Amino acid sequence: MNYANDRPYDLGHPRHLDQVAMDFPELRIIGGLGGWPWVNEMVALVRRHPNLHMDTSAHRAKYLGQPGSGWEMLMQLGNTLIQDKVLVGLSAGLVGQPYETLIDEYMNLPLKDAVKEKWLYKNAARVFGLD
Repeated sequence: MNYANDRPYDLGHPRHLDQVAMDFPELRIIGGLGGWPWVNEMVALVRRHPNLHMDTSAHRAKYLGQPGSGWEMLMQLGNTLIQDKVLVGLSAGLVGQPYETLIDEYMNLPLKDAVKEKWLYKNAARVFGLD
């Protein structure tokens, strides 16, 4: 989501990643900010393209697991079908909270323990070749 009021708000819509991922299938792409407010579309594209991933930066994890938040599709498929495609971005400076608080919020999400480890570390290590 783009909050600048001098350009169209949907420049950050995940649909723009679709053509890039088709044209460059070997390119590793990380769609930022979870695709918000188009979370369902981001999740669908992450499922569609093997080298497309998403991060959760600029969002507090404590809101991701709340019913009616708009993140339900990420929570459901992020715990199952796309668990290897989600990277946590903490954005501590942006949200004004210490890293420990933000990590605790992820640890309290209704995700499998193995999925939490993937989201918080293993997926990023694999994508960036650090594993």
